Amino acid sequence: MTTYFEVHQAATMTELREWATTHDVALTRGGYTLDGHVIYSATCGPVTIVVVSSERDPGPIVWRSPFE
Repeated sequence: MTTYFEVHQAATMTELREWATTHDVALTRGGYTLDGHVIYSATCGPVTIVVVSSERDPGPIVWRSPFE
């Protein structure tokens, strides 16, 4: 059986940092949940570990055109 992609959720940010350090990979800020919590992840080969932090989104992004 071939593994193409595997995703697991870490219980805490500390657990994700330890896993990333052990596998010598960087943490990535991946986006937000529907509730506005920040999602962090780390990927090594076909395995990605994610964690939903208690950190909240700073709010909606407001883009203003420099031409208007």
